Amino acid sequence: MRIEMNAIGLMVCCIVSIWACSSPSESPEDGDGADADSDADGDGDGDTDGDGDGDGDADGDGDGDADSDGDGDGDGDSDSDSDSDSDSDSDSDSDSDSDSDSDADEGEVLCDGIDNDSDGSTDNLAPLPAETIEVYLYRDVPTFPWGIKNVSDDGIEINFESTADPSEGEYAARVTMDGAAGSDPVWIRSSDLANAAGLDWSGAGEICYSVRVLSGDAITVEWMNANQPCGSRELSADTNGEWTEYCEPLDGCSGIDSIIEILGLRSDGPGTVELDQVYITYDRPAETPSCARIVHDQDDCRHQLYLGHRPFFVKGLGYDAPAAENPTGSAMYEQDFELIAQANMNTLRSWSVSGSTFLTLDELAANGLGIFAGVWMARGDETNDAPTPDYANETYRKAVLRSIKADIEAYHRHPAIIGWVVGNEVFHFLEGGESNKRAFATLLSEIVEMIHETDGKHPVGYASVNTTGVSYLNENVPDLDFLGINTYANIMNITQGNNDAADWDGPIVYTEFGSFAWFDFPDNPDYWCTDGYNDNDKAAHYAEHYNKYVAGQRGIIIGGFAFAWLDRTDEELGQPCLGYGIVNDNRTLRPQYTALKNAMAPAPPACVY
Repeated sequence: MRIEMNAIGLMVCCIVSIWACSSPSESPEDGDGADADSDADGDGDGDTDGDGDGDGDADGDGDGDADSDGDGDGDGDSDSDSDSDSDSDSDSDSDSDSDSDSDADEGEVLCDGIDNDSDGSTDNLAPLPAETIEVYLYRDVPTFPWGIKNVSDDGIEINFESTADPSEGEYAARVTMDGAAGSDPVWIRSSDLANAAGLDWSGAGEICYSVRVLSGDAITVEWMNANQPCGSRELSADTNGEWTEYCEPLDGCSGIDSIIEILGLRSDGPGTVELDQVYITYDRPAETPSCARIVHDQDDCRHQLYLGHRPFFVKGLGYDAPAAENPTGSAMYEQDFELIAQANMNTLRSWSVSGSTFLTLDELAANGLGIFAGVWMARGDETNDAPTPDYANETYRKAVLRSIKADIEAYHRHPAIIGWVVGNEVFHFLEGGESNKRAFATLLSEIVEMIHETDGKHPVGYASVNTTGVSYLNENVPDLDFLGINTYANIMNITQGNNDAADWDGPIVYTEFGSFAWFDFPDNPDYWCTDGYNDNDKAAHYAEHYNKYVAGQRGIIIGGFAFAWLDRTDEELGQPCLGYGIVNDNRTLRPQYTALKNAMAPAPPACVY
């Protein structure tokens, strides 16, 4: 299943780019999490209560009292201390000792370069210096949702996998226009939705691209189009087919906070052009990345995620930035992240690193939120990125690996990044038989190894439909850090207190969970759309599934992501109606929001396994 991005993708254009990811990391000054304040609570709101609402209480409801558990001590747990961590000591680390590092000050628990002396001064790596970052929209292969397939429409043909002398790497994007489209340009876009918010590229320095004209004398490049292009450049065929790189300044571009069309080619006559190495530059300040590790067989936990030297349980939500729009088309990141933090959540999951910018990651960190960033892998199913990718093709494998490496290099340093989820339900959808699935698994193993080498600070997982594909992972991806599972009604059958059913001995993150889904009613899918299974019923299942199978199986489970923030439908998938989502488009709260807020308010229980 995919989040709200099913309708996002390709119109009459090439669509290529890169999504970002983030996580709650700590600052060296306060040691409290991924926020920018100094209150040591990790929520970024400037108060000391840790609930993200800025009201000074500890219950997250904004009413100014200090107690959400009815016992009058204001800590939200049921023990006799006042530290809200559900153990019986007086520290805040959810174990049963009295130090602040949960006995996790061993070097192997932590990342190189962080404070190991248990004084609580920092949970992060040393700051990285200021740097100009290149955020690629196209590098060998476009990254979903920017377009993964060839297109032929209105006299325009686009081949994303032209191997005829690319400027770098394996492929270039060849665009052939017969002139019939006249002044209608071919655009690299972030969305084809009429009411889409577009991406906020505020703070970007330049847009750079390599281009060569193979034929035609009436071709123009335009860039950054909100209501009208920010700038344009006329191209000439007099370059003898040589590659030329241009970098266009974005200073003064109006509407840059809601860009849908990134780079366009316009032709008033027949012509053929190739594009390659399209990227946006950002001048990033010195920043300190987070450090996340999964620790095994320690503190009575079979598996446990640490953020720095503190245990961290993922209370998450599925969210993709391009879909974070309202009916007027304006982005609502700031409001969204405040509401999410107030719901006692700490982490988001994205489906692709192609749908956000540094601005949205900065907003995440400012609200004390982190992110498991998605890395989309082509599946070939007709709703997304047909035709079926050939994962045994060596040229394609090199191109995919190179493209994903550019994503990791751009974003791994951001303090909001906690982890990576590479591929979503690929084994479930991928055609091409056993050999193609095995080839995907071996490529996945190469990607995991590359991320460990390029980043090395954040765990890497894969998201499956229930446990589909686990045998391929066990046989071919030995260094995978966790298994992500997308499941709904079947969540009660996944572990049942052990991992035997999954044939998976490692940690699990529920990368999608929630109420029952429409496909859980195969004999009457419309029941999901009616009052027969209404929002209150769904809310009860959100809370039950989190309490019993996510937090309730801590030790095997290291967290989960509720599906999803906004409601979307996809007729091509057979989804009969709207039904997911914990808020409406106008951000009025549904019962599902309140149910999750209450369920996630307490500290998770001590490890059960």
